[in-house]
Amino acid sequence: MLQPPELVLQDYARRTQKKPRQQQDVKELLAKKKRESKQRELEKERLLDLYHTGQGGLKEIELRLKRRRAKLTKLHEEWALVEKAAQAEQPGYT
Repeated sequence: MLQPPELVLQDYARRTQKKPRQQQDVKELLAKKKRESKQRELEKERLLDLYHTGQGGLKEIELRLKRRRAKLTKLHEEWALVEKAAQAEQPGYT
């Protein structure tokens, strides 16, 4: 069954606009993950500074560092997944 031309045009417009929006979403997500990663690195550095200045106990600092490292690892894995998904959708993506 044929659809009215208005519906066909709306569907076409929606599909053609979807791809640039998805690319922008990926860029925004990658930028967010990069900011989060930098924040976790700064937190890690602050913890090390606390230890070096004697303001925190070794056990406490080790526990907090372990959590920060786990979060960093998770962020890096998420980043890789987003990049991989973007590359799968668009072979020319960089």
